[in-house]
Amino acid sequence: MKRQIRFSANILIAILVFMGWTLTFVTVSEILCVIGFENLKFFTVLSNLFEGLVSLLWIITYTVTKGKTFRWLEILKYIAAVSLFVTMLVVLVFLVPLYGVLGMYKNANLLFHLIIPLIAVLEAMFLSDSDFSWKENLLVIIPPALYGIGYFINIRVNGIGFGSETNDFYAFLTWGYPVGVLIFVSTLALAFVLGLAIRLLRKNVAEGFKWEKKKKEEEENVSVSKE
Repeated sequence: MKRQIRFSANILIAILVFMGWTLTFVTVSEILCVIGFENLKFFTVLSNLFEGLVSLLWIITYTVTKGKTFRWLEILKYIAAVSLFVTMLVVLVFLVPLYGVLGMYKNANLLFHLIIPLIAVLEAMFLSDSDFSWKENLLVIIPPALYGIGYFINIRVNGIGFGSETNDFYAFLTWGYPVGVLIFVSTLALAFVLGLAIRLLRKNVAEGFKWEKKKKEEEENVSVSKE
């Protein structure tokens, strides 16, 4: 039952990512949401596309192998889920106070900032059977690290800019480079901690299910012995 739910969740994620990506081509420019391929400058869009592609690959693999997946694919799912977890929390804690609820949760932004990340995180917490080591958990910082490095390099090369032409579209350098770097490092730390949170919660949920199953089996054995 859990595997069928996970299969359906991945189909839903792939569909929603496609819908969100399509909306970026047909809706008017919004806060942190522009038209077409220019959206690829946003970590939000990149992380959602990454999740959508990995989910699609997971669906194909699961179907072809008749219910099996590979370790590397589960790690990619885990990394993608953590990236979306970071996106969801950064938007909620940092960007909503700056740009408002409507600006962050409208049209494609609603899908990319809330709905898709929520589904991906819940899937990782409650539907995945894979566990990951501390070393593997370090892998979750790769996407935000690569993005952050590219973000700062672009600003150093092309300047911050102003208004709609700004390269600091996440406003991380509003308080200067030291604070911007601190936000970047904090984001990496956040990704690592959120990865651990997913691991621990998933492990506790799995152990809870095992305990319930064991308890049920013991009760059935007692009933049989009494008969």
